[in-house]
Amino acid sequence: MNKDLQDVLDKYIDTFLNQEEVKQYFILEKEIENSQEIINLRENLKNCQKALALSINDKVKHEEYLIKYNLAKDAFDNNPIVNNYNIIKEDIYNKLKDLQDKINDINKQ
Repeated sequence: MNKDLQDVLDKYIDTFLNQEEVKQYFILEKEIENSQEIINLRENLKNCQKALALSINDKVKHEEYLIKYNLAKDAFDNNPIVNNYNIIKEDIYNKLKDLQDKINDINKQ
């Protein structure tokens, strides 16, 4: 990679990491890691998912576990912190994808 491109990328990375949205992403990520409520929601979701997978051969139990799984997933996904985190994460992913595409275009030239 040439020096000019490296300089531009370094500047972009610094600017990117200082954006309010990116800072909020890291704050929310830390909240998710440290929130006992979210940890419990995630653990319940994993347990429901496991029970759902193990019940595949029993139609009645599978339907019961599917309902429990969907409720657990909704509870996890609709937690305000998780929901905000996922929205911001998607926005950041799209920005990084755009940057990657631009870098690939430059490298093709």
